[in-house]
Amino acid sequence: LFKLKYDEMEQEIELLEKKRDKLKEALHNLSIETEISSSILGVDLKVLHLFKCVKCNGNLILEDGIINKNQIIEGKLICNCGEEYAIISGVLTAGNSLKAYEKTSLEDSISDYIHETDTAFLENVQRGGEWSKKKLMQLDLNEKILLDLGSGIGFFLRNIYEELPEDCLYIAVDRDLNKLLLLKDVIERRNVKRNIVFICADFLNIPIQSSSIDIVID
Repeated sequence: LFKLKYDEMEQEIELLEKKRDKLKEALHNLSIETEISSSILGVDLKVLHLFKCVKCNGNLILEDGIINKNQIIEGKLICNCGEEYAIISGVLTAGNSLKAYEKTSLEDSISDYIHETDTAFLENVQRGGEWSKKKLMQLDLNEKILLDLGSGIGFFLRNIYEELPEDCLYIAVDRDLNKLLLLKDVIERRNVKRNIVFICADFLNIPIQSSSIDIVID
C-alpha cells in the first residue's frame, strides 16, 4: 500500500515539475528584452477618424497634443458636448476605468499572475491562445482592424505580434492603465513595428466608431 502511494506521489511530483518548467519557460519568453528601439508608440494621427464620443457619438478633436513622429503621446480628444478623453503616455483613456500608474516590471506582473492563478486555468489559457492564434492566422488580416477586449499584459498580442501584417491595425483595450503602459513599453522594444493602439476603457464604453472593427478578440 505504501509503495503504491509512494509511486502515485512520485507521478504527481513529476507532473507538477513539468507544469512548473512550462510556466518558467513561458515567463522567460515573455520577459526577454529585445534591443531597445527609438520608436515611441502613441495614438497615430491617421487613426483619429476611428474615434467617437461615447456620450453623444460626436466626432473628437485633438487639443493640447504632444506629438512625436505622428504619434500622439500626451493630450486630449474633445467633443462639442464637453466630454474629454485624455491621452496618457500614448494610451487613450475613457471614463473612470483607469488606475493610477504604478511602476512595475513585466516579469513581476507575470510572476504574480502565475502565482495567483490556478495551474489548470493557466494551461487552458495557453491552449486557448494557441488555438486562437491558429484560427486568426487563417484569416486575411491585410488592412483589417482588430479589437482585443481585455488585452491585459499582452499574452496573446505578444504571441502574434510579428505575424500581423504591416497594414493591419490592432487595438488593445483593457480597464487597467498600468497593464497597458507595461505592454506598450514592451512592444516599443520590438525591432519589428506594427500598428498598435492602446485604449484604457470599460468594454461597454470604448470610444470607437460603429462598424469600424473587422475582427473582435475576446
